[in-house]
Amino acid sequence: MKVTGSKKMEDELRVRGEVISSSINAVAIADLKGNLAYANASFLKMWGYASGEVLGKPAAKFWHTEKKALEIIEALRKKGGWIGELTAVKKDGAHFDVQLSASMAKDNSGKPVCMVASFVDISAHKKAGEELLASEVKYRTLLEGLPQKIFLKDRNLVYVSCNRNYARDLKIKSDKISGKTDYDLFAKDLAEKYRTDDKKILASGRKLDIEERYIEKGREILVRTVKEPLKDTDGATIGVLGIFWDVTEEKKIRDEKEKLLHDLGERVKELDCLYGLSLIVEKPGISLERLFQEAVKIIPPAWQYPDITRARIVFENKEVKSPDFRTARWKQEADIIVHGKKAGIIEVIYVEKKLDVNGDPFLKEKRKLIDALAERFGRITEHKRTEEELKKKMRDLERFSKIAVDRELKMKELKARIKELEAKLREK
Repeated sequence: MKVTGSKKMEDELRVRGEVISSSINAVAIADLKGNLAYANASFLKMWGYASGEVLGKPAAKFWHTEKKALEIIEALRKKGGWIGELTAVKKDGAHFDVQLSASMAKDNSGKPVCMVASFVDISAHKKAGEELLASEVKYRTLLEGLPQKIFLKDRNLVYVSCNRNYARDLKIKSDKISGKTDYDLFAKDLAEKYRTDDKKILASGRKLDIEERYIEKGREILVRTVKEPLKDTDGATIGVLGIFWDVTEEKKIRDEKEKLLHDLGERVKELDCLYGLSLIVEKPGISLERLFQEAVKIIPPAWQYPDITRARIVFENKEVKSPDFRTARWKQEADIIVHGKKAGIIEVIYVEKKLDVNGDPFLKEKRKLIDALAERFGRITEHKRTEEELKKKMRDLERFSKIAVDRELKMKELKARIKELEAKLREK
């Protein structure tokens, strides 16, 4: 059966009608006056109307701003088409946003016959976009409100972004850091140091938490830097996120606290040494030689590095010393003075080189300690010698007293004998 041209056109129109009718996009047709002549099921559902409630009504009535709708209709008449966003009004008065694409339909002679438009509800998409924008604003506000410096680099260690605090240090605007590298911003040694750390993070995929040098306003400060690998949804490292802040004062306070605790520990050791010496002295009947033997054992623990400290006491040609005592470059000495004359020395050595921040192997307080020990040894010796001399004199006095008593007894006996002899002579 042969299909005529008219029949073919009818079939094409029917197919097109079915496509429009079943389209998931809302589709509407208005006459040249702007009144609705057709609305598909998606349009009715989107606006909340029944089929008979929209036909013949002005298209402008379905929009929040009627003036804007009339401007679009006028644009269709003049330009033949319009694409953009518009706020629509449902039957119940609720507003929603749509993406509108409209055109003027013409016949074969080019004469306008109607206006055709399709609509996509973009309310959810637009809301998500607004929420994302709000989230980004909050994130940026939070980022800019932090006192720390924050930056982001890509896999090639090229800066992507940073916050204002960091940009201010670099004397640039935060949006101008994109595309720069550390070589553009820092001295070569610092740039290479920063990049070496970043490469380790990219290679290992692990966080780095360190203290390092940083130049701020032309002066070097100490900062604490935390760098994290930035990963994509597949877990691949795609960059480095860094945050750092000034810890110069914090480090100073920490160092002062550590020094205070260290100094306190040293003073406790020194007091223990002096107290230990007093306990040795109080032992009944202890000799000077025995006292020095025990004292040489309590001296090394009182010094800063007990493991490498050795002690020696030389007194009146006698010597007591720590095991493994030997001649060393790093030593302290103090003279033992007894009754104004040098009677010996105390010597403390380090068997290994140890220098403090001032280049001295010994703390200045240890100089005071060794002098105090030498002075006490001198006083102890004087006291011991005086005590021994006093005991000797007491023994001599006792001996002399005994001799005197014996002589007195003998004189009494002699006098008594003489009296006896005199009495006998008188009797004769």
